[in-house]
Amino acid sequence: MVEGRIEELETMLKKARIIDAKSHGSDKVGIGAKVEVEIEGDKETFSLVGSAESDPAQGLISMDSPLGKALMGRKVGEVTKVSIPDGGEVEYKILAIN
Repeated sequence: MVEGRIEELETMLKKARIIDAKSHGSDKVGIGAKVEVEIEGDKETFSLVGSAESDPAQGLISMDSPLGKALMGRKVGEVTKVSIPDGGEVEYKILAIN
């Protein structure tokens, strides 16, 4: 089992790319971006990361998650909707991109 995990990690390292958070440009949300959003009157800040680094409790959202996909490519002032498990939707308004 340990050998399998080592192989998995080695494969991940071979395919890894360093992403400069500033390379996405500050006008659109991209991987590495820190995004401040408004959700039903509350403000939250998320960083978009790859799936291996995601940790929602720490504000690290995978770009492959429903929220990550909804935010990718958006600009400040845009509103995007994300479907939630109970069948409803939550609106996220982008306030800032760093």
